[in-house]
Amino acid sequence: AYQSVKTYWSGVIDAQSALWPQIGLENNYYEKREGAQSGIDWDLLFTVDVPIFKGGETAGKIKESVSQWKKAKFTYSKTQREAELDIKEAYESWKASLDEYKAYEEATKAADENFRLQKEDYDHNLVSNLDVLVALETMFNTKRESLRSYYEMKQNYWRLQVAMGKLEEIR
Repeated sequence: AYQSVKTYWSGVIDAQSALWPQIGLENNYYEKREGAQSGIDWDLLFTVDVPIFKGGETAGKIKESVSQWKKAKFTYSKTQREAELDIKEAYESWKASLDEYKAYEEATKAADENFRLQKEDYDHNLVSNLDVLVALETMFNTKRESLRSYYEMKQNYWRLQVAMGKLEEIR
C-alpha cells in the first residue's frame, strides 16, 4: 500500500510535467553534401514545444492523478489501521488464552489435591469408590482442558508473532 502511494505520486508529477515546455535537440552528420550546403558536414536542430492549447486536457489528467493518489493514501491509512487492529486482536487472544491456561493450572492442582483427599477418605472408609472415581474423572478432565488451553495459548502466541511480522525460527 505504501509503494502504491509512491507510485501514484509519481503519476501526479508526470501529469504536471505536461504543463512544461518540451525541449529537443537533434543532430545530423553528413558524409557528403551537394549544392549550397556542400561545405557543411553536420547540422543541429533545437526545438521548443510549448503546450499552449493542451491546458484543459492536462488539468483533467492532473486532477485524475491527484484523485488516484488520494485514494491510494486512504487505502494505505486503512491498511495501517487494520494491521494495528490485527496485532491488538492477536495480543488480546494470546493474553486471554494465557490467563485461561493459568486458571486451568490452578484448577488442575486443586483437582489433584481433591483426588488425593478423596483417596485418603476412601482408605478410611469415609467415602465410596464412586466419589473417588468422580474425583479422578474430574482431575483427568481438568488436566485435558489445561493441555488444550496450553496449546491454544501457544497457537495464539505464534499468531501474535505473525501479526507483528516477527517470524523467528521455531525452536
